[in-house]
Amino acid sequence: MVVLLAFFSLSFDFAPSAIKWTTSTDYDFGAVEFGTTSGVVFSFQNTSTDSVLLETVRTTCGCTAAEWPERPLAPGATGDLRIEFTAEHKGPFTKKIRVFFDAMRKPEILFIRGRVE
Repeated sequence: MVVLLAFFSLSFDFAPSAIKWTTSTDYDFGAVEFGTTSGVVFSFQNTSTDSVLLETVRTTCGCTAAEWPERPLAPGATGDLRIEFTAEHKGPFTKKIRVFFDAMRKPEILFIRGRVE
């Protein structure tokens, strides 16, 4: 029974994603001026045979905000996730962004990075 449970657990972890990112999932802003807000758009496509809904986006701090479509995406449709970063502290930064879709058990992971001067 333990072996059977382990098999099913592994099979879910390796299931194909319902989402294909059409842009890089790691964006480097380079040098960012202190006190400014910079943005990037991550684009994705629904590769499943069912509609997919981007349910929520979680960022690692209040300096990072997200905006996304609040409607289901039909199979083959594309969507954009806009991320804004406000440079509140000087020095290098790396922010992890977790993107939750209704059709997926685990979040998609995005990163933004750069250096505030």
